[in-house]
Amino acid sequence: MRNPPAPPSASPSSPEGLERMSGPVASSSTAGYLPPRSPTGPLRARRSSARGVLQARLRIHGRSVQPRGPRAAAAPLFSSRGSGIRSSIFMNEKGELNDMLHYNIDDLLSLYEASYLAKPNERFLESAMTFTSRSLLKEVKSGKLSELLLMKVQHSLTMPAHRGLKRLAAKHFIPIYEKDDECDRVILEFAKLDFHTVLLMHREEVKQFCLWYKELDGVSTLSYIRNRPVMCYFWALGVFPEPHYAKARLMFAKIIKLFSLFDDTYDSYGTLEELSCFNQAIQSWDEEAAKRVGNNFGLIMTLLTKTLDEFVDDGTSALGVNCTKLIIKKVSECMLQEVAWRETSTVPPLDDHLRITMTEKSRNNVSTAVTCYAKEHGKTERDSKEALWCLVEDQWKSINKEFLGNTIIRTSMLTRIINLARVMESMYRHCDGYTHSSRIKESVQKVLDQCVLH
Repeated sequence: MRNPPAPPSASPSSPEGLERMSGPVASSSTAGYLPPRSPTGPLRARRSSARGVLQARLRIHGRSVQPRGPRAAAAPLFSSRGSGIRSSIFMNEKGELNDMLHYNIDDLLSLYEASYLAKPNERFLESAMTFTSRSLLKEVKSGKLSELLLMKVQHSLTMPAHRGLKRLAAKHFIPIYEKDDECDRVILEFAKLDFHTVLLMHREEVKQFCLWYKELDGVSTLSYIRNRPVMCYFWALGVFPEPHYAKARLMFAKIIKLFSLFDDTYDSYGTLEELSCFNQAIQSWDEEAAKRVGNNFGLIMTLLTKTLDEFVDDGTSALGVNCTKLIIKKVSECMLQEVAWRETSTVPPLDDHLRITMTEKSRNNVSTAVTCYAKEHGKTERDSKEALWCLVEDQWKSINKEFLGNTIIRTSMLTRIINLARVMESMYRHCDGYTHSSRIKESVQKVLDQCVLH
């Protein structure tokens, strides 16, 4: 929907590119946690040599801070991206992660966060994820961490920074930073004012979006649909959190809402015969053909056409809208295939299921990825879930690889793809957060309702 992008000003594979991808690395303190002893000898020397390179990379709200320790988060990444720091500085003589990391919880936490930026086959970061998560859980259970460190560690273990939504991360981090002994009060106040100002903007936008949805002609007659306008906006906010993307947020929220109407119609309303005819109308983009299938089908087709036409009238490129229509047509075909599997109680191969199914559904006769994997590989439900989470991790590594290796497409454009993956992670990791919206009500309130205290 945009003009051909210009090359990015900084390569995503550079440290600057990593900063844009992973967000700011916060200054932190180990107050309240006293290590048994400080690292000495060669390890201290190696840490000192790393400090100069890392110093310029650490930021909090755009302000450089002095790192305490080597910032394990960045060092192995800089090594793998060609910045000259070897991951071996964190290894002992046996080639294992050095136990000295246990003596600095900040470094341990940073290395844990960095492990989520791994690309495929980066064995060091894969080992680091296992080592640090196990070590951090042990520290949490020990009861030795200060309140500040405990808050940071528990939040990171729940949702690593690279996987989390940026507005939620800001809401969570501001009160933590406020408790830091080295907190810069001026920066803190600016951060609070910024969060509050942007929150007011988002509140006004979600109000506009809900009014738009309420005024859609005939939508109130669709008794089977899930009315989730706020959730649709929350989804769009996760993809486009920056203030200057106001127009994109509202457009994307409208598209999500229309896809939701589409999804509910395929899942909860039409018969297989009706849906086959409706899909044919979608493929030819024929409103009259959709109306002949039934009033509700005609209404949805009309809403789709009207909304996309409004996008063009508002300045969106016709090419972008045509691409959106192609996506809608493809989604229609996939949803029809899901219905066919449901009606025949078919459990498809996993690859077919993942290619067709948009999200997991807990409905009668609808195969999930777990049931597909279990049948195809003869595994138990538990083993299937574990295997599928490994596939999810592999896909995140592929996303990291593509992002960090990009030198053509603007970083700001690719970030939308990563943000969409973050939204899916937040909304669907533990349940269908869109259907069971009460499960993520707290997250919605944090970014649209709760201000930070001054």
